[in-house]
Amino acid sequence: MSLKLSFKLCIVGERAVGKTSLIIRYIENKFQENYIPTLGVDFLTKKIVVGKESKIPVNLIIWDIGGDDIWKDRLHLYLRGADGVLIIYDITRPQTFNQIDFWINKIAINAGEIPYMVIGNKNDLKDLRKVTTDQAISKLKKRGNIELLETSAKTGKTVNEMFQKIAEKIIIQKAKSKK
Repeated sequence: MSLKLSFKLCIVGERAVGKTSLIIRYIENKFQENYIPTLGVDFLTKKIVVGKESKIPVNLIIWDIGGDDIWKDRLHLYLRGADGVLIIYDITRPQTFNQIDFWINKIAINAGEIPYMVIGNKNDLKDLRKVTTDQAISKLKKRGNIELLETSAKTGKTVNEMFQKIAEKIIIQKAKSKK
């Protein structure tokens, strides 16, 4: 009998940070050029294998949560039952990074102690960068040494790694909670 796992993974962040673009890059390996805001929440799934040696099959149920204020009011509904969260910000827009604390607090209140990571998106726009990697690391260390990864939906840089890492963190968390 093989182990079959299914994880609810929520993707959150301010509007237009590239949440949907990251998901489309991951699932379809393509970049969505035009911006279409997510209204409420969209769901996508992907079957993956986690662990180089253990090779655990996982069905990721990805919740793409809109970043507009109207959807933030419903965040408690979307985060309920989540196994993990990716918090996305845009490295060219400091105001999206400044909202990281908001998202971390919402996760703590509505989902408890689940794994999450902070993702700096659009690192292909280095000339427009306003939030440095060092700034992000410094802020996250103050919050408890939260893992940061920078990525680009446009180039695909570290997109697969981002989803693999959060899936691994979820598996580790679930294994610890069973002990």
